[in-house]
Amino acid sequence: MLAKTGDKFEMDSINGHHYTIEIINVNECRPPEMIYACDIWMDNDPKASYYLQEGNYYFCGDEILLKCKRM
Repeated sequence: MLAKTGDKFEMDSINGHHYTIEIINVNECRPPEMIYACDIWMDNDPKASYYLQEGNYYFCGDEILLKCKRM
């Protein structure tokens, strides 16, 4: 397990945007590619929250977080 609840990561994408990822929940009972429930903000704009836009958290595994920088 690479992260715990409350950890934050950041990533600069090839589309020129900066993303901040916050781990909201870790559940080892989920499939490995969905172990982390995350909220993601684009360009540090709280209104651009994945949760606020989609009504759910983004689920990912270690493979995504390994591409990010820990904050």
